Amino acid sequence: MMSSVYIHDAQEVVNQWLNGLGENRGALTLDHQGHCFLVSDNEVGLVISCGKESQQVVVMTHLLNVPIPLSARLYEELLAVNINVEYTAGAQLCFDKKTRTIGLLVAREINSLDEISFRNLLTNFKNKALEIRELLEALLYDAPALASGMQPADRSSGAYSYHR
Repeated sequence: MMSSVYIHDAQEVVNQWLNGLGENRGALTLDHQGHCFLVSDNEVGLVISCGKESQQVVVMTHLLNVPIPLSARLYEELLAVNINVEYTAGAQLCFDKKTRTIGLLVAREINSLDEISFRNLLTNFKNKALEIRELLEALLYDAPALASGMQPADRSSGAYSYHR
């Protein structure tokens, strides 16, 4: 178990890790608001965030826009995916009603990471975001995929779990 050590300047630590990522892209650093935007392999845009008083680094990405009204069934399916932390690898889906977008985010304590685990976090998050984006597109636009991807976990409760 890691000790809970307060890192005086967490943003400085994150900037060091970002600088290591930017070897082939130029200098990467958090802006004055504590955010950095990184495009990973031209597939996924990642926002890396660390507030001045924070002890966490947060990685976020936009998955897709939702052009159609979300049905109660779709909300159920999204919640079922979201609660399956093994499938999401600890990341969480989020929905912005105002912009009608679905995103994914993960937060980690800075004192539980080093430069290598930070790189792994970004790589794993990007891969999981691509996988979840594919699933969400199927849920939104392909009813047969919805029926085959989500299986009732407990018929008495109506709960669903995701099986791949």
